[in-house]
Amino acid sequence: MKIRLGNPFTEEKIADVYSRYSHRYHAYQEAFEAFTRLVPLESRVLEIGVGTGAFTELLLSVGYDVKGIDRSEEMLRRASEQVRVLSRNCDLLDYDYSGKYNVVVSHSGGFTFKRGKFEIYYQKKEDLEQALQKVHSVLVDEGRFLVNKGEHDNEIDLENGAILTIKQEEAENSRIYTYTFQQGDREITRQQRRLALSPEELQEMSSHYFNWNFDDERWIIGERIPKFLEIMQVSEDDP
Repeated sequence: MKIRLGNPFTEEKIADVYSRYSHRYHAYQEAFEAFTRLVPLESRVLEIGVGTGAFTELLLSVGYDVKGIDRSEEMLRRASEQVRVLSRNCDLLDYDYSGKYNVVVSHSGGFTFKRGKFEIYYQKKEDLEQALQKVHSVLVDEGRFLVNKGEHDNEIDLENGAILTIKQEEAENSRIYTYTFQQGDREITRQQRRLALSPEELQEMSSHYFNWNFDDERWIIGERIPKFLEIMQVSEDDP
């Protein structure tokens, strides 16, 4: 007897699918191993979008000093007790912090680099610029912003005869995702638009905050521009 699944796009169901199946398409272990080659263990790390905590747990397991944020209370509820204690339920733009971090990392939430474009959940360039400014402000002078190079599978088997397919469509300065849930003769579709910028557009927008390196296999790396250089750049741009 097949189990008839309900609406798959409630926050609770999305968190359930993410916690059960995201390991199939987020390549946590490979990204983690590349991260450890780039980031010394004594580093203080802020993770943006911890989700259910899978990548956070890997960082904690080897001794990184990690704090995290996620805007989904449901995602955090499914994280381990340790991850929940170390994480806050908030959006990056609302994050009220104390102290500075050596590294800010986004593995699977908020910021990714897919198919040659820097992609975020924010819809407006103004919000992205504010987010980059916030990341810059929480980093030490020689801090770095690491963003995962990730791709989703096009199809996820949810068991019980249910399939979730993910299609991507390019649009000007954005990427449109179409999520289709199918089970028997039942089909539900949901679309989501995300801002997506080329490396050149990203560098131009964030030139006062970061210099970007796209050469690593698993991560793009934003080197924080020290405050005094940022001030000099702004002065040079003024008429």
